[in-house]
Amino acid sequence: MISLTMNYYWRKIMKRFGIQNDEKEERPLKAKVSKDDCTNTPNEARKQTYLQVIGSIIFGFTHCRLDLAFAVGMLTRVMHAPSEIHMKQLMDLLKFINATKEWGLKFFRDNTVYYGMTFIFFGYCDSSHADDLASSRSTGGYFFFLRRGQGCICSKSGQSPEVALSSTEAETIWACNAATQGAFIKQFLDELKIFGETSFELMEDSQPAINAQRKNVSQSRFRHIKIKYHYIRQLISEGWCKLVKINTKDQIADIATKILPIDTVKYFSKIVLGTVDQSLYAYDNIPFNDWGVVSEPYYLSS
Repeated sequence: MISLTMNYYWRKIMKRFGIQNDEKEERPLKAKVSKDDCTNTPNEARKQTYLQVIGSIIFGFTHCRLDLAFAVGMLTRVMHAPSEIHMKQLMDLLKFINATKEWGLKFFRDNTVYYGMTFIFFGYCDSSHADDLASSRSTGGYFFFLRRGQGCICSKSGQSPEVALSSTEAETIWACNAATQGAFIKQFLDELKIFGETSFELMEDSQPAINAQRKNVSQSRFRHIKIKYHYIRQLISEGWCKLVKINTKDQIADIATKILPIDTVKYFSKIVLGTVDQSLYAYDNIPFNDWGVVSEPYYLSS
């Protein structure tokens, strides 16, 4: 029912903004959105149209298209003074949605979940270090899932508020951001009193970022990072969170941080939406058990 409702919504949006049925794009963004292209003096008519379009997309994104996190995150950076280039990129995003308006979040009853069990959900987090040429800030993002094969329950893509001194620091900043979201989900599940114990895993493709959580902060170069980003250490030590090393090619959160090949975007997007059977997905380094959780040897111990 939700899928049908959102399909109707997308058709209304396409009609409202003049997108024809045959106008389609294969990817959400062809190139990164640059603030340098912003006009010095905003064109008020263009800005009003831009805000109407991006606002309509954000509504659909938050309801059923969490795979659009990167495109939405990039395009909202220039809302204050969009140029013709930005408007073209925004309309191209509409054309991608037009080509994929049948897509939607998929969930199903999982018979392996039962009352009182130890429940482990998981997320993917990633960062693209200093990819903003103007500010040298990093773009990062995350996706969280309750079970393998299910649709994503939350996603985010955005720019780090601080300049990271290294790729390891950039990864840690976004791992901490993801961990705070994971902690919120854990506490919500705990309040439901359905499961015996609840924790979460973060899939991370940066071994240095994982290793950094083991080191003594005062005796490493990592002491320069802001104190608030060490919050993830507390979650690990308390058993709330575990970091899991995965291969870079298996990092679903890549679609929240950078422009990727068309086939990769489509495949990862369908995993985020829960329309691809993740049992077919090649996690070369991660043995999953029957419940879809990672086996013990790949945990980062506290």
